[in-house]
Amino acid sequence: MNGYWRLGLLVLLMSIVAGIDWRRNHAAATKWREYSFLLAAGLLGGLIGVANDLITSTISLDYFVIGKGIPSDDHFRLHVVSLGFQAGLLMGMLVGGIYLIANNPKPDRRSMPFVQLFRFALHPILAAIVLAPVVSVLICRWDPLNFRSPSQLGDLLTATQATHFLVVWGMHLGIYAGGLVGTIYGVLAIRRARKVVGNRFSANQD
Repeated sequence: MNGYWRLGLLVLLMSIVAGIDWRRNHAAATKWREYSFLLAAGLLGGLIGVANDLITSTISLDYFVIGKGIPSDDHFRLHVVSLGFQAGLLMGMLVGGIYLIANNPKPDRRSMPFVQLFRFALHPILAAIVLAPVVSVLICRWDPLNFRSPSQLGDLLTATQATHFLVVWGMHLGIYAGGLVGTIYGVLAIRRARKVVGNRFSANQD
């Protein structure tokens, strides 16, 4: 629950800053739009995180019990949902913040509307979907941390359970790798799109 208290505090602080910005600048205020975009990106990431952890927890319960410390009790799914939402929320807001920085206005380059900015969220999502199974296969094949050995998980899990553990671990690594690659590509795409819009705007002015 500590994570939700921090989220509540963050939302409160953002609301205060946005309110001050609105009071000072009225129609020219931008903070509420930026913070709304951040929260929307975070919620999207949270939903994706929940879906991912619900799916992967059916593949390997042991990954969450051993790797994440979630107790295998009647509330297991609830804990998985909470963990997935918090992790996804953080990643979504991080990507959203990076996109906001990439969209900062410049003298020769106009900012894109936040609604249009959302379409670039597809880049990290699609990259994660592509890389998750690829990295999972590689992890299962090479077992870089030697999890199948008796000194690691060999004494705790059967061969099949250990393989499922590696599958889920690889999927999570692939999702993070895909998120990184997709975010970088998204930033480059935002820059290209803004350049095109800026060139059109300059041409119309002339």
